[in-house]
Amino acid sequence: MTLKKGIAVSLISMFIVLIAVIIYLFQPSGKVTDFKAWQSNVDAPHQGLTVRFFGVSTLLFDDGQDQILIDGFFTRPDLWHVLSSKISGDFPLLVQLKRQYELHRTQAIFVTHSHYDHALDIPHLSELLPQAKIVGSRTTLKIARANDDIAESQLILAQPKQSIQIGQFKVTPIP
Repeated sequence: MTLKKGIAVSLISMFIVLIAVIIYLFQPSGKVTDFKAWQSNVDAPHQGLTVRFFGVSTLLFDDGQDQILIDGFFTRPDLWHVLSSKISGDFPLLVQLKRQYELHRTQAIFVTHSHYDHALDIPHLSELLPQAKIVGSRTTLKIARANDDIAESQLILAQPKQSIQIGQFKVTPIP
């Protein structure tokens, strides 16, 4: 192969890789609706405990009376936005989900750790669900305080291996 051909092949290869990277960066990381197949029928009458999976690590446990939410991460910014701009929760989406899934019954939101894909929506959720306790690390509680209106009584510092009773739910944080 001549030097010119080698350079041309290299440039074309780099261009193809660059295009692939750009396409990947602009793809959303998933939407709540992408996980419908794993969710139970919302219209079905409550029979015991139901668990809905919303993707990433977001789980909604519902005993028909109370709910607890694990990692309420519903806003899914694409990687490009995560890398290039300030990200924040999608308040209108959260309002819609609150109505659709009766999240007004949520008594607690347990945040497993403080990466954005677990804690991004916590300030908005604390506003939409003022009855819900936010349970997490010191960092998670600081993120929750991004909502100036959050009451300190709404925040609970998770203590390793110390159970927390929320309605009929008993949750034990494990480090």
